[in-house]
Amino acid sequence: MDHQNGNPGARASATGAYRLSVAKDAAQWFIPSSYCAEDARSHEAQRAHGQFWFLPIDIDQSNLAQADVHEAVKAVIGDVAALA
Repeated sequence: MDHQNGNPGARASATGAYRLSVAKDAAQWFIPSSYCAEDARSHEAQRAHGQFWFLPIDIDQSNLAQADVHEAVKAVIGDVAALA
């Protein structure tokens, strides 16, 4: 990444200057990990080197209250914060 010019991928996303129809291996990606080397898209490399600081949860429809989901996640992985 060119640190002087920021993140070109984020800049392209913000301006809409990216293509939505590309091959998966060339597509934009998001891995919430501290590891971002060349092999960062590899599960094995992430297991060996990454620290994960973000857990995206997408609940489209549910009878569960948000507080119940938060408590269930907290019971599994510890004290957490949520953005809703």
